[in-house]
Amino acid sequence: MKKQIAEAVTGFAAGVALNGVICLAFSYTLRLGYYAPCFAGLTEICGGELNGALMQTCAFGLTGSAVGLADCFLRRDKDVKDKRHHAL
Repeated sequence: MKKQIAEAVTGFAAGVALNGVICLAFSYTLRLGYYAPCFAGLTEICGGELNGALMQTCAFGLTGSAVGLADCFLRRDKDVKDKRHHAL
């Protein structure tokens, strides 16, 4: 159980970091002259730039958690199959 929690937290952090890198890259590439913390369409939908940035960061973080957990479960299934194969 500790391993799944650690994978989820690590995935969340990786998702948040990826969000920051993507936003920084887009701000630099588009030559905005400022850092845009979220995609432009989210500011209107969420009612402001801070709310949009929070929603986008949470979405990236939760996606990262899901990927981390999926990877953990897939590796666990592979380990179980390998143990069964070696036992025969």
